Amino acid sequence: MREIGFPQVRIPSSDNPAGICAQSHAEIDRALLAFPCSTEIAATLHADLSARRAGWDAEAAKLGFKELKQQEDEAWSEEAQASDAIFEARATSLVDIEIKIALIVELCSAGSDDPEFPLPQLRSTLADVKRLRRAFGTVGC
Repeated sequence: MREIGFPQVRIPSSDNPAGICAQSHAEIDRALLAFPCSTEIAATLHADLSARRAGWDAEAAKLGFKELKQQEDEAWSEEAQASDAIFEARATSLVDIEIKIALIVELCSAGSDDPEFPLPQLRSTLADVKRLRRAFGTVGC
């Protein structure tokens, strides 16, 4: 993989002598909006990126990266499903609430792809606290 290098291209830029690094076709297009160039150069950049991506993908396939990436994606999906299940379940004890809060803290530090995070998880946990407080009859301060 080191011999091939990560699939990217350098876009000529008057602001940066090293050029602008683009690792996707969308990044090329965005950079070309800021630094227009000829259609031939744009086509060459896209073709170079496609060729580099193909070389990267071929090498990754030889090394078994595709299967490993699929396994990683499946593991992340299972983790997300387990996390969702925890917040969908009603807490029946303070230990359950502690688990939810600990998971929120962990997800905060690890990051979440959910754009609404942590609001739904906090709402779920707060609803549990309110419900348990009512169940225990301690509505006052």
